[in-house]
Amino acid sequence: MGQDGKYSERVIVLAPVGRDGELLRKVAADAGIECQTFSDVQGFCDAFRADAGAALLTEEALYLDREKRLSAVVHDQPQWSEVPFVVLTSRGEADTRVGMTLRLMEPLRNVTVIERPVRPATIVSALQAALRDRRRQYEVRDTLEALERANAELEKRVEERTAALVAKVTELEGFSYSVSHDMRTPLRGIVSNAHIIFEEEASRLSREGREGLLRLSSSAMKMARLVDDLLEFARLGTSEPRRDRFNLSNLVRSIVDEYQRDPKGCEIVLHAQEDVYVVGDQRLIGLTVQNLIENACKYRKPGDSAKIWFSAEERDGETVFSIGDDGIGFDMAYAPKIFKAFERLHRDADYPGTGIGLANVKRIVERHGGRVWAESEPGKGATFYFTLEAPKPALLEATPHLA
Repeated sequence: MGQDGKYSERVIVLAPVGRDGELLRKVAADAGIECQTFSDVQGFCDAFRADAGAALLTEEALYLDREKRLSAVVHDQPQWSEVPFVVLTSRGEADTRVGMTLRLMEPLRNVTVIERPVRPATIVSALQAALRDRRRQYEVRDTLEALERANAELEKRVEERTAALVAKVTELEGFSYSVSHDMRTPLRGIVSNAHIIFEEEASRLSREGREGLLRLSSSAMKMARLVDDLLEFARLGTSEPRRDRFNLSNLVRSIVDEYQRDPKGCEIVLHAQEDVYVVGDQRLIGLTVQNLIENACKYRKPGDSAKIWFSAEERDGETVFSIGDDGIGFDMAYAPKIFKAFERLHRDADYPGTGIGLANVKRIVERHGGRVWAESEPGKGATFYFTLEAPKPALLEATPHLA
């Protein structure tokens, strides 16, 4: 069937009895059609596998179990191929075997039947039509092969570019981790020495000197926090999340309790849905909750406690978790910025921070195969939503709980 990739214009003939094979070859040759005749089914099948534009059979070729051999060779064709068959049969109205003949032809699939006696012009016309059909099949084959080559080349290029991108990202994360790690020790040394100098030499320093020393210590501490956040951000890009089932409601409550005990924390009124279970990395999801709780405290309305809501609900076949507050909120025009590292909506003097927290939230959620987004309105609080790619949590009937 065109093993060299070229189109075959050869007709192979199987005529096991009489002089049919010789006569059919002459008819084809007179019309300029290349033809090869066989009286044995094995030779015909070998030629069929090697190279055939069309096949011409006499009815007798279908009997004496020859149809089984023919069916097998037809079945072995590639997916794109259906070699056309032209079958010469006896007159239907006079032949009691016509039903059997038709059944025997079914495995050949692409068949044109011509009743004998037949004019040479009819045979030539049928063979020319069969060869045209075969040419169209070859064109389909060539198109499929071209598509396969293009897909293979595209996949290769995608793999190469992906590998290069992964290598660059890994190198960048390694560099960030190394630089951040190396900066921790000198920064802590600056903070420690500034405190020692302030405690031991404060009486000999001018007011401006003491204030400058405090600013130095404060800036170094801020830089140390930024370094810690950068280290965490780098680690989140490489660590593989665990897959444990745990009670997220209890985790939210424990983080809130711990935050309220922290001298730097704030008073929190928590409304939490009970018994929300998830499957994921408890430490990483805990960092997500912690960041969102800290934001709720940081951006609460002046003089108020932070009111926080935690819940989960089914939406369009997935579980959506939410942590909301009644703080100062933000304009949704800035929503695309808030999950980017170092992007901040407020001055550091008003709301101190490193600009890494929500970037870490996004990275953690995406490492769990989920997504995160926020909805807010100035003066009316903000709600952060996230999903996790995991077995559906067992959400029990929830009742709001006041902490």
